[in-house]
Amino acid sequence: MPPGPANDVIMPRKILFLLFLVLLLIPLPAPGSDKTSAELSRKELDALLLRAEENFGSITSLKTRFIEEKHLSFFKDPVVTRGFCLFQAPGNIRFETTEPYRSILIVQGKKVAKFESEEGNWKKIPQGNTDGLLMVIGQIRSWLKGQFRDAENLYHIKASAGEQAVITLTPRDPRFRKMLRSIEIALKPGETGLSYILLNEWEKDFTRISFLEDRLNPKLSPDLFRTDLIPPTPLAAW
Repeated sequence: MPPGPANDVIMPRKILFLLFLVLLLIPLPAPGSDKTSAELSRKELDALLLRAEENFGSITSLKTRFIEEKHLSFFKDPVVTRGFCLFQAPGNIRFETTEPYRSILIVQGKKVAKFESEEGNWKKIPQGNTDGLLMVIGQIRSWLKGQFRDAENLYHIKASAGEQAVITLTPRDPRFRKMLRSIEIALKPGETGLSYILLNEWEKDFTRISFLEDRLNPKLSPDLFRTDLIPPTPLAAW
């Protein structure tokens, strides 16, 4: 897509929409509730990002469960989805939603496939242009690898340290910030994985995806990431 003012507006909106789409396929304090955290200096931030990249870099595969809670101002209760995520270096990802519906998104290198279950029968959903989706998956893949510095062309980056380190990404484009005020990424103790991702959206809406029961470097069958199998290969055991 050639550069230009129109595309400068379209691309951030496309990134945000696709990010929400992907995260929908993957005990809740309010945003900013950690009052003991302190913002890191630039030197401390650089050291944190380097440590995270080194620690995450040792992860060759990953299994993790997720709980997504979407808080919308026009709903009294949050919309909750549950499932799990599989990652296999260098570029295979599988997001599987198990509640309240069944859905699977598989990215195998540059191949993308989405499956939905209807009354126990899996069907493959036709995909259109997947370039934008692959771009967002690439961003999530970078986070799973701890490569947060790669986001500096799109976001201002800062971090705080309290009970856990929290990296905050603020969109550089003010038009993008009207849709997504910031992304907070909390690291697990030891900085070896993601604890949660918090999307601070417009007004008071926010989405929090918590990750739990991590399994680092498990043996994963390559069939789990195949995009051509119907039904998709099930995960045999946690």
